[in-house]
Amino acid sequence: MQQHISDLEKFSSDKYISAEGSGSSIQEAQDSALAQISLYFDTSVQVSRSLVAEYKEIEVNGFYRSIENRDIHEKADIKSEAQFYCVQFTPAAKSGKEYYTVAYIDRDKAYKTFRENISINTSVLENLLPIAQNSKNPFYSIPACKRGKTIADVTLTLIKNIKTISPDASEDFSESKKLVSLMQAAYQKCRDNADVSIHVTGDWNNVVRNTLSQLMEDSGFTVSHTDNGCSLNAEINANREKNAAGIFLSPSILVQAKTSDGKTVFSYTKKFDREGAPENHEDVAWRKSFAKIEADLMESFSQKLN
Repeated sequence: MQQHISDLEKFSSDKYISAEGSGSSIQEAQDSALAQISLYFDTSVQVSRSLVAEYKEIEVNGFYRSIENRDIHEKADIKSEAQFYCVQFTPAAKSGKEYYTVAYIDRDKAYKTFRENISINTSVLENLLPIAQNSKNPFYSIPACKRGKTIADVTLTLIKNIKTISPDASEDFSESKKLVSLMQAAYQKCRDNADVSIHVTGDWNNVVRNTLSQLMEDSGFTVSHTDNGCSLNAEINANREKNAAGIFLSPSILVQAKTSDGKTVFSYTKKFDREGAPENHEDVAWRKSFAKIEADLMESFSQKLN
């Protein structure tokens, strides 16, 4: 059997960060090499994979960026992780039953990529921060804080890792660090004022209450049973009609978001198409109608929060 010859010697430490991995498949070999690469950085494979998972499209005050366009996106876990670190792999070589590959990072290219990411993140934080700090309107500030906290965490990871990639780099990213710190402070303040109470009339099987609760929690709020914070007030009118053909509903919904002092900051209203069912199956009409309301809230109302 031919002895495996490592490709590591092709990657000088002044120009590359590299590590070799092996496994019973190409995927296992890449996983192994990537795990070794992660040891160079101040984070684990699982931590940065989690960051990649949260790092999504953002649109704020006309500023738009998409991680998809920067080739950092979720496909296979190993691919996301490799792209987060700017890792490339040599073609896998097989010796006996084992596959071998070298994971490597070109220091110069990675520095430029990380630096560009930090710069873009800084612009995102600059746009999010005034919204996040607007404590008078928690319906805008709390979702902004939640998104901003994710970007701040990623930015800190990038700044730490860029020092590993280029230890002699003179840039200290002081402005980015300042914005990260301000966003973290805004996030903490938001957490202390994130209570929202939800009041619903005309609901059916708690569909609207449960949907609104989920949307608010996903946006960073804590649903409260007291009225000490801001509130959502939803009113559903089923507009029930009965005729010889059966029972018909033409529902409408009004949702008002109010601050703790009772000021309405935005409202949402929608009328829905008529749904019907035979009188002995009236629950079908209600189920169809409220399924439409739920779907619309998940799509349209959530956009008002984000």
